Amino acid sequence: MSTKIFDAYLWSGTAPELMEFLKELRQKYIEVASNHLVRFQGSIEDARKTWEVKDKYFTISLYLQEQVSSGINDPTNIETSAAVYFRDEMIAVQFFGLGLFYEDGKRPLQEIVQNHPKLQEYSYWNNVDEPEEVTEEEWDARRDFWDFLNVPSEDGLVYEFSSRNTIWEICDNYRKKTR
Repeated sequence: MSTKIFDAYLWSGTAPELMEFLKELRQKYIEVASNHLVRFQGSIEDARKTWEVKDKYFTISLYLQEQVSSGINDPTNIETSAAVYFRDEMIAVQFFGLGLFYEDGKRPLQEIVQNHPKLQEYSYWNNVDEPEEVTEEEWDARRDFWDFLNVPSEDGLVYEFSSRNTIWEICDNYRKKTR
């Protein structure tokens, strides 16, 4: 048996309400990611120099898109997404990449998710005992819910916060902050 770990939330609203929330979170992501990149401005400048040595045309948006598609662990890889699953009349959401961004010792995007009234923690793992506050019946229901999932992008819908258009908006904000 393979280990399964799902850090996820149940959405108690409708699918259109979830889309509205994801769009609002995307706007906050643009602001937070821009601030994050300002803190790592030196990494971007180093990349610019490396690309110039290789005679590659450099723009911040091309660089960030390359970082996102590479999947490497780097502070300038701002890849962030949410996978949405519809099962048994329920909607569950997994967020990926929100923890990368921090401001003043806090993780603002994670805090928005954790404090949203329509998101209820619905994590599941099968490698250790369930949390004490979750009954065995509730834990078994979570297991049954997550048993169908193999690959998030194939078994759910993926909302990309770090799409090409969003990266352009982040770059515009970054330029304004670093001029």
